[in-house]
Amino acid sequence: MLGRQVAEYLLEHGWVTSAQVEEAQRTKGFFGGRLETHLLKLGYVSEGVLGEALTELAGVPFASWEHLRAATPTALEAIPIPLIERLHVCPFRLEEGRLRVATLAPRDAAALREMESVTGLVVEPWITIESRLYQALTRHFRLRFAATKGIALPPGKGDGPR
Repeated sequence: MLGRQVAEYLLEHGWVTSAQVEEAQRTKGFFGGRLETHLLKLGYVSEGVLGEALTELAGVPFASWEHLRAATPTALEAIPIPLIERLHVCPFRLEEGRLRVATLAPRDAAALREMESVTGLVVEPWITIESRLYQALTRHFRLRFAATKGIALPPGKGDGPR
């Protein structure tokens, strides 16, 4: 998990304070989920800043809510729903034999191989924010995950302080 690395990255760049990270740790302990999700939910960082940190640390592009919301039908149909549910991934764009997939674990080689095997496509992992991934899975596939109740963001949230 990148949570601690993301917090350190945000601290180094002056985008959050130690007190904010501690508060996010407390809410994470209570609600579960990822540390970076709670930094966002508490309004300490914007989605843009968090996306920048995730991209820098994971080395893959960031799938924003705009990407996930605008997922194409061909992409959404490319992976069977049981596999989407098991791997917690959201396909959002299919172009020229390449399937872009939003995930929390872009370096999970076994999951990538499995998706490529099932789809016959080259899978391009993009990192995303936990709450946005689950929001997209609910929107597009009507999937719900019990452990995510305390981490949801309202549709317009995320443009808070930098």
